Formats: sequence, structure tokens, C-alpha cells
Amino acid sequence: MLKITPSSAHWRTGGFSLICSLFFAAGFHSANAASYYVNDNSTTGDIYTTAVGSNANNGTSSLPYLSIQDAIDASSAGDTIYVDAGVYDENVNVNKSLTLLGAGKGATVVDGDNNGSGLGTIFLPTGGNNIQIGATGQGFHVIGIDGPPGIEKAAIYLDGSQTNITIIDNEIEARGDAGLMGEYNAANNNVLIDNNHFTGKTFNGANPAGQGSGAQFTLPNVPRQAVVFGGGSSTSNTMNFTFTNNVISTVTGGQSITDNSGNPISPTDQGNMLVTLDLVGTNTISGNTFNGTTVSWYAALRTRGTGYTIDNNIFNGNYLVGMATGSNAVDASLNYWGDAS
Repeated sequence: MLKITPSSAHWRTGGFSLICSLFFAAGFHSANAASYYVNDNSTTGDIYTTAVGSNANNGTSSLPYLSIQDAIDASSAGDTIYVDAGVYDENVNVNKSLTLLGAGKGATVVDGDNNGSGLGTIFLPTGGNNIQIGATGQGFHVIGIDGPPGIEKAAIYLDGSQTNITIIDNEIEARGDAGLMGEYNAANNNVLIDNNHFTGKTFNGANPAGQGSGAQFTLPNVPRQAVVFGGGSSTSNTMNFTFTNNVISTVTGGQSITDNSGNPISPTDQGNMLVTLDLVGTNTISGNTFNGTTVSWYAALRTRGTGYTIDNNIFNGNYLVGMATGSNAVDASLNYWGDAS
């Protein structure tokens, strides 16, 4: 995967544009693309900028913005936003075709705010096209948000229709809700999810709540899934995914001590799937390591669609069921349960 560097693109100011020499890793290229820069209030660990950020700045490497959202608001479709090392306490609305690059998932942290009405720490509103989050060595640590039981939220949330979405080399941490998700049977097409590390828990505290999934939209703290796309066995719109080389370490199950009415019970298995990819079209699920935790019959990977190639994955986490494929046959070979060596 091509590494994108600030020197690859030229800065555009006002109405004057210089030609960008860069083809983005997702294959998107604009002849008038610009670069915008973001930094926190420290220069420690910085690789892109030479000063602390301020939203009174104009977004150059020497005068970077303080917030990611200010850089997005100033940008145009096809631009690249470089976010330097630091912690950014904000929810980000990526409402145009952009490439967002961090200083690495160990350096650039986007910490979501639970107090707003947003659905994701990084939110892609419906109609998104040619959006890239991260590149090799240039990802983010995205910490999710949690909502009331009737509203699913996530660290990265794809709303409605989305096309040509690339998510590479990030740590995506669930914090009481999903890590990465799209809406039910949404028209998501050509989505690449590669080399990410999924962490965190999809419920809060030591114990999830409830018994089974029947109360997940009415009872707080029923576990969500770490990654979820598609529309169950009747999926028709969610298609052409590449889900490769990811590590799924999320915890999506544990011991519940409350029933679906919130009354105390003896410790009882309660969980959810680690990853659900209910898809059609042509889909590749390969080279992933499912080392997370869930309980009971909940699977590490659920695929209730068609058009899958599932190979060279390692299933070595704390769960009883590795794969649940529904009634459709899938091409699944050379997958490993336990230590692949």
C-alpha cells in the first residue's frame, strides 16, 4: 500500500491551485487536491507540523488547525488532511471525499464525545464516496462512543449509502457500543477494511446486561457487535467488501447478572458476534486473526450472504463458535483454529 507523505502534494491557497502529483492509495486522484494539517497543543512526536494547532490558523504545516473538523470544513473534495500526534477530543463528520491520515495508530488518537447526538467518533454521512481513513503507518486510534439502547453508535459509523470506502491500519476501539458498522442492508459498495486492530468492549463495566438479544434496543448495556455490515440472510445492497489482515481482539460477551427487565440473576452467558459481514457481490475475508472474546453460540465471524472467499484466517480467541455461515454455501479454505503454526 502506498504511503502518503506531505511532500507528495502541494498546498492550495485561496483560488490558486497547483497540480497534485499524488495518486491516493484508494485510487482517488484530483488534479487540484490540497493538503491541510492539524495538530494539538503540543509538538511532541509530531511528524507533519512544526507548530501547535489553532483554529485561527489557515491549516498549513507551519500554521495547523487545532481540530480535525475545522480542517474538514475548510477542505474540498479530493484533499488530504494530515493529523499529527496527539489526542483529539471530538466527533468528526467526514462529509466530502477526503483522505484522513494520522501519525500512526499509536500516536494520533481521536477520542469520541458521548455528550452529543452523533452516531460515530468518525461519522460518514450518507452519500459518502472515495473516503479514506488511514494508510500504512498513518492510521488513527479511534475510540468509540456509546449511546442509549435504542440507538447503535460506533467508533466509525457509515450512514446510509457509501461507495469506495478505505479504512487502513487503525486501532478501532469499541467503548460500550460497536467498533465499526454500517446501517442495516445499506447500499455500501466497494469497501476495503485492511490491517486494522479492533479492540475494546461492546458493553460497559465487568458485566453485560440481559439474556439474549431480545432486549438490545430497550435495555442498557446489552452487548453490540464489534464489526457489523449487511442485512442478515436477506442482504441485497451491501456488497463487494475486502476484509483482510485485521486483528479482532474486541470483547463482545461475558456474564450477565441482570435479566431483560433489569432484575438480578445468577451469572449467565450473554454476548454478541465479533464480526458480522452479511454481504452479496464479490467479497474477500482473508488473513484476519479473530482473537477476541464472546460466549455461548455467538460466533467470531458470521456471514449470511453470498459471494465469499474466506481463507487464511486464524480463529484463536475465547469463543466456542468460529464461523457461522447461514444456509448459503461459502468458499472457506485454509482457515486455522488455534495456533496456525
